[in-house]
Amino acid sequence: MRADYYRDRKWTITGIVITVLVIFSVRAALMVSDSTYKYQAEKNILRKVTTYPARGIIYDRKMSLLVQNQPSYDLYIIPQYLKIVDTALFTQTLGIGKYELEKRIQEAIKYSKTRPSLLAKQIDHETFTKIQERLWLNEGFEIEIKTVRRYERPIGAGILGYISEVDTATLNKDRYYKPGDYAGKSGLEKQYEKYLRGQKGVRYVVVDVHGREYGGVGNGKYDTVAVAGDDLITGIDTDLQTLAEELLQHKIGSIVAIEPSTGEILCMASSPTYDPNLLIGSEFTKNFVALNNDRTKPLYNRPIQASMYPPGSTYKLVLGLICQQEGIITPSHSLGCGGGYNIGTHTVGCHRHVSPLDLEGAVTSSCNTYFCSIFNDFIMHKKWKTAENGFNTWREYMLAFGMGRKLGIDIPYEAKGNLPTAELYNKRYRKKWGAKSIISLGIGQGEMGMTPLQMANIAAIIANRGYYYTPHFVRERRTKTGLIIKDTTYKKNYVPVDSRHFEAIINGMERVVKVGTGRKADIEGIRICAKTGTAQNPFGEDHSVFIAFAPRENPKIALAVFIENAGFGGEVAAPIAKILLEQYLKGQVISTELKKELVEMDFMDPTPKEKKKKSSPEVKPQIPTKVAIQSIPDVVPDAVREKNEQ
Repeated sequence: MRADYYRDRKWTITGIVITVLVIFSVRAALMVSDSTYKYQAEKNILRKVTTYPARGIIYDRKMSLLVQNQPSYDLYIIPQYLKIVDTALFTQTLGIGKYELEKRIQEAIKYSKTRPSLLAKQIDHETFTKIQERLWLNEGFEIEIKTVRRYERPIGAGILGYISEVDTATLNKDRYYKPGDYAGKSGLEKQYEKYLRGQKGVRYVVVDVHGREYGGVGNGKYDTVAVAGDDLITGIDTDLQTLAEELLQHKIGSIVAIEPSTGEILCMASSPTYDPNLLIGSEFTKNFVALNNDRTKPLYNRPIQASMYPPGSTYKLVLGLICQQEGIITPSHSLGCGGGYNIGTHTVGCHRHVSPLDLEGAVTSSCNTYFCSIFNDFIMHKKWKTAENGFNTWREYMLAFGMGRKLGIDIPYEAKGNLPTAELYNKRYRKKWGAKSIISLGIGQGEMGMTPLQMANIAAIIANRGYYYTPHFVRERRTKTGLIIKDTTYKKNYVPVDSRHFEAIINGMERVVKVGTGRKADIEGIRICAKTGTAQNPFGEDHSVFIAFAPRENPKIALAVFIENAGFGGEVAAPIAKILLEQYLKGQVISTELKKELVEMDFMDPTPKEKKKKSSPEVKPQIPTKVAIQSIPDVVPDAVREKNEQ
């Protein structure tokens, strides 16, 4: 009896132990595979899908489309569930080779076997339709629908900018983005990114292993709706922008036009340029590399980044204004010109013209002698006590007119130009210098550098008789709810010159077009005020410069034209300005033959050429700027100083 008892108990205990071991074994197995089962359940049943908003649209001043959206598709794979029935057909449809597909799959496995990895991005709608037809045969794929830009015309690349995949720095800085998202990288796309991008949404859907959706979850109660980005209404005149880019073909240069009464930029053309549609979709990387390696630098936005252009004679207008303001001269101040401004044994040359000249005549004839003389008188005036004080006062005026600093345009990467400092000259001349040591500044040469945008803004200041609005593209933003948001930060910026001092300058500018160096810009029935300039170029032909505004009363447009290697300002830049003014003020180009001739002109070859003598009334100093500065003695002898001050 006792033996039977112990035998039965033995089998009972053994059974309990075996049961416990089985339970722990099953639990251990479940613990190991728990994350996999959980993930598989989530991926095969419930999926969190990010919905991307439509990016804001960009319009011109007449509400014509500049930029809109088109659908784009990103294809993701989940390596653990990946199954491709016909690899050859799949790679052919996707447009990649078998080796490349295997490489991307291996990279995805290294990242995670269970998480989605990007296989192909920015697939266009036509290609995606072909892929979608066969996708149901395969497993382990996910699709994200996004939008890419479509540019209605192949213009305005430097203004509009482009979008591309966000980098690590952006991901770390802004939690809105995740890997694979896109953001503005230049132009308006970058400047207004936080308004254009909108707000992402989320929806929860039921799917199978093939990625096919079977409906939402909870009737959408857990979803959030994507909010479309704001639209931008700009001041761009599309017809003027198109014409400006056409005129810049085969040339290196810039055109900027501003509406003086608002500061809105009507056009801003840079050449060479590119079709903005090249930087969208799956061909982005290939095209970007090609553009970036192009020796003509089409990605370089010259109107705001080319900061070392000497303004040449266009600067003389500002010098004439500040000399009046400080009482250095009056409009009737008259000087004779004997062919140049003498500094010891050196001469800043001038061309033949009527002599003597008052301020109006000096502007009309662009007399180097006159402006070198009044620059010297300004810097060396006794009220400053020292030349350095006079120079610093001059420099403050230049800053007020927008030189040597950023104007604050609403696209990124604006350069400030170059405005020399007293410290530079103290170091160069060992603190022994005067106006004649830096006389090239008197005719807009030397160490002075301006962007074409700054030059156009000078024209706007003079057109307004002493003030300007910060140049900008965007007039207003519009939300999808209809809310209109106008930018109120663009207020009047006044320069420290009385409005009465502009009259003589404007009189001279009008005569520049009627009888002076800018006659090729004359348009019957329109009072145009302008100034030509020739910016010295030690590496080849000089640069052609022209600034203007029109009409004289109630100006509608102010512009700057800068063409590299094109010679005198009156020869090329002035007639280009004429065509643009005809288009904007008359609604069409009248001088069609002239336009054709200008479009066909080619100044792309930047190699040095032998200087040709041209029969033009434009002013050309006889010595290159850098040589002139280096050859002037540190201290100008008193006898020479007295001779030149008489």
